[in-house]
Amino acid sequence: MYPAESGLSFVDAAVIGGIGRRGPISASELAQQLTMHEGQLSRTIQGLEKARLISRVRDPADSRRKLLMLTRDGRDFHLTVAAVQERRAEDLLEGLGPAEREAFFRALDVIAANAETLLNESACEEEAGRSSDGPA
Repeated sequence: MYPAESGLSFVDAAVIGGIGRRGPISASELAQQLTMHEGQLSRTIQGLEKARLISRVRDPADSRRKLLMLTRDGRDFHLTVAAVQERRAEDLLEGLGPAEREAFFRALDVIAANAETLLNESACEEEAGRSSDGPA
């Protein structure tokens, strides 16, 4: 089963995957890790709660804070999708030997680090632009 076959959207599956990979997590941390707008995440969370795929629990370290976690059905969905994704990833890498796969993943790590740097620089530039637009 893949998200489309389940009736869930790609965003739903990304949120379930994010919670499944990271364990109980706050909505703001999840939004940051998924680079998702908090408003969109909030709507997605509400739908997934109604579908009984995720739940909110009190943070044992801070009782004022809520954490998101998968329900049993949410864990089942996450594991099913993860297995499909793993098979598809293997299909994509078919024909590459161990050394080629290692080089490919090293290159992806560099690309991801570069992308994160660019995103951070862009965010800083936006913030600086907002600061300079204020009253003089």
